[in-house]
Amino acid sequence: GSTRALLRATRRAVTEGGVDGLLRESHRVGRERRDAAREPIDERADLIGATLTIRSTPGRGTEVGVAGDAAGALQISSNLTDAEDAGRVLSAVVKAHSQSGKFNEATALAGRIADKEYQVEAWVEIARYASKKKEAKTGEQAFNEAIRIAEAQDKLDRDKAYYEIVKSLADLGDKARAGELKQRIIDDKVRSRADEALAKADAKQAV
Repeated sequence: GSTRALLRATRRAVTEGGVDGLLRESHRVGRERRDAAREPIDERADLIGATLTIRSTPGRGTEVGVAGDAAGALQISSNLTDAEDAGRVLSAVVKAHSQSGKFNEATALAGRIADKEYQVEAWVEIARYASKKKEAKTGEQAFNEAIRIAEAQDKLDRDKAYYEIVKSLADLGDKARAGELKQRIIDDKVRSRADEALAKADAKQAV
């Protein structure tokens, strides 16, 4: 699956001997005897100036994180032919840039993501960190871009994208906008998750 492809491409991109020893062989990627059945699997690729963390969690799929200089992770993305895998890595780099306040780099990179799901994720991360760093204009533009991309998707994909935006807005305390966007969600299950996200944000902010 896509996790195997991502791990194989990562292995090609990293420097020799720089991955917890070695990444698992492609046919062994997944649960091994030493892995608890419901525990996540972590792989770390130590690149030139950066660390790429590939985390496979039951029920959540594969997540990618980047720490340090993002150049190595960009090198990995250039080796990936699958749009979803490339989007996952690029979105992680966008998040790293946003955490560091490098919003020009983050927005430029977000525009390069072909996969719509990860494109929305990237813009949401930009908006979230820009809002936290009091970069109101950047945050507003990023949320608008995420909403624009979500609106252009089909049905369930659109609803899932709306959910991610609602969750981020709720976490930031923008309940009015989160509530308005939640009303656009058609799927009952996704809307229920959005209601839960709003309730959790309310409870967290009330503490």
